[in-house]
Amino acid sequence: MKTYIFIYGFFFLTGFYANLSAQTRWYVDADADGAATGLSWEDAFTDLQQALSVSTHGDEIWLAEGIYKPTDTEDETISFELPSGVKLYGGFAGTETELAQRDWETHLSVLSGDIGIPDYMPDNSQTVVFVENADSATLVDGVVIRDGYADGIGYYYTREQSGGGMYCISTDSLTPFDITIRHTRFENNWADQRGGALVLAPAVPATFTLEHCEFIGNRADTIKQFPNLNTDRAGGAIFIRQLLCAEDFVIKNCTFTDNFAYGYGSAIMMDPWLFVSDSISSLIIDSCLFENNESLGLGDVNLSTDYSSATIYLEKQGQSINNIGLYVRHCTFANNKGHNGAGINYYVDFPSNLQEEIPLFIEDNVFQNNEGRDVVFYSYGASTDTFYRVTIRGNYFESTES
Repeated sequence: MKTYIFIYGFFFLTGFYANLSAQTRWYVDADADGAATGLSWEDAFTDLQQALSVSTHGDEIWLAEGIYKPTDTEDETISFELPSGVKLYGGFAGTETELAQRDWETHLSVLSGDIGIPDYMPDNSQTVVFVENADSATLVDGVVIRDGYADGIGYYYTREQSGGGMYCISTDSLTPFDITIRHTRFENNWADQRGGALVLAPAVPATFTLEHCEFIGNRADTIKQFPNLNTDRAGGAIFIRQLLCAEDFVIKNCTFTDNFAYGYGSAIMMDPWLFVSDSISSLIIDSCLFENNESLGLGDVNLSTDYSSATIYLEKQGQSINNIGLYVRHCTFANNKGHNGAGINYYVDFPSNLQEEIPLFIEDNVFQNNEGRDVVFYSYGASTDTFYRVTIRGNYFESTES
């Protein structure tokens, strides 16, 4: 009898814990009027924060079309905080039973920071979406992230002043950081310092994949009335600051349109710092369109603006012991403007004894109708420059002497 009870109890408890660890799909629909359990479209949560508060690793959140805001208060510091290992899917009408049935271009699931006075940016959320310690199961797919306004008080690449749309960071030094963002539009996000739309700032080995995303009208700009000129307002759309060590960052099939940087890197800036790596850590940009982006090359009284205001800007200076590769393939740069060039700037200034292999690889790219001063691309410090099938036409370059 005791044996029977023990076996029964064992299987009961095993099944109980297995159910606790099973994947749960949570439904969110702003127009739902059911029981609000979040377990079906009929009984969906009406607030995304409800789903985020109960989601655990392995869960999915299905988000119907509508506008969702981090808070109904005026607290600008509140964000949508996505737990590690949770997949957030948007683009649903609110009746689908399969992921393949959704249409994120027709049914817009909008995460908006416009929490205060409507259409008044200064009282918006400082960061719309916040992700901490993500692992490889973490996904954002099919949403619109807009109207973030990072104008708080903090260090130049911290959440308060950077990453108006989305801010990703690691605080767990033992777990690699990994996130994928797909079919997502970042639009009209501002940052007082860096990364108007998106900041990626892990302090552990990290992998980022951005696929089929749009970055439209984001700005790293002088928001405050009296800006601190010892900072630089860089990365109009994306700012990457990788600490200590790295893996690869992949940006593929994305578009960057009408983004602006008061400083440099109107679309993308990467500022790796204190890498410790025996292998090459690479920023890979593949099959992307960069159009109508602009950078002024201003903002830091201690920084020479020569060649600094490109559309893509990667800078590394100091005593780091790492290898950083920049690969740009199958991309088009059109109608961009830069104070000192409208294309690519790859600037690496390490002591010569630390430079092992620092490649710059430009293949099958088109640069047309861009406007700037001196150059389409500029490279300093790369161990290997490779330019293969590059088309340059219709660009306008002002002489540095004029």
